[in-house]
Amino acid sequence: IPQDDFVTLKRVMEMGVDGVVFPMIKNVEEARRAMDGTFYPPRGSRGFGPRKPIRYGLDNVEDYIEEGSFQMCRFVQIEHIEAVECLEELAETEGVDGFIFGPCDLAGSIGQLTHPYEETAMELMKTAMETLKAHGKYIGISTGDFSEERVRQFSEMGIQMISAGADTDYLLYGAQKAWSHLVKEHKMR
Repeated sequence: IPQDDFVTLKRVMEMGVDGVVFPMIKNVEEARRAMDGTFYPPRGSRGFGPRKPIRYGLDNVEDYIEEGSFQMCRFVQIEHIEAVECLEELAETEGVDGFIFGPCDLAGSIGQLTHPYEETAMELMKTAMETLKAHGKYIGISTGDFSEERVRQFSEMGIQMISAGADTDYLLYGAQKAWSHLVKEHKMR
């Protein structure tokens, strides 16, 4: 969800999504505001209009409000040193199910934007992970580095969800592989 865009949040929530990710949350107040927008009153301020989540009227709307709306996952993305500094409180924020590291932006917040996997940034993530594990929070990472070595490293750290690459990465990888194959085949003939 775009940060602090509660119009978009309502639209996404009313699609019946299984989860939402709130990027660049830096403090407890921002996290509380984000969570508030995912719950109906009186717990939160989510606008009403759950057409798709109740299958356009095939399911009971009251059942959805009482139970179904609580069954989605709500993630905060850790992309700034300020979030790490208040992580204990963020982990206790009602409604937050898990956290997803954005290593490049997190490294950028300490002056190492292009070095997200060097010692200082990695130690910052490891320290944060200990706090999250102590609170029983789900931990993920969103990375452009999907090398076997990096994925193994994240897995060994205890990261439970690895979002690796993007559609354009896979298109480029496939195109490079096809090009390599074509060049190899062409030179052989």
